[in-house]
Amino acid sequence: MMLQKTNIDGYYKDPKTNMVVNLTNEYEIIKEQRKKDKEFVSMKSEINNIKSDLNEIKNLLSVIARNFKND
Repeated sequence: MMLQKTNIDGYYKDPKTNMVVNLTNEYEIIKEQRKKDKEFVSMKSEINNIKSDLNEIKNLLSVIARNFKND
C-alpha cells in the first residue's frame, strides 16, 4: 500500500482508509533512536578499549612488582 503525499509537509493520506497520517514525528523519533543507537555502540567500544587498557596496565604493574620483589 502506498501513501499519497498531501499538500501539507509530513502528512500523507492512506487511499484505502482515507486516513491522514502525520509521519514527521515518527520519522524524527526513528532518526533520534538511530542516533542514540550509534552513540551507544560508540560508547560501548570506548568502554571496551578502556577495559583493555586497564588490564594491560594491571599486567605491567604486576611485572614491575615481581621484578622489584626479586631485586
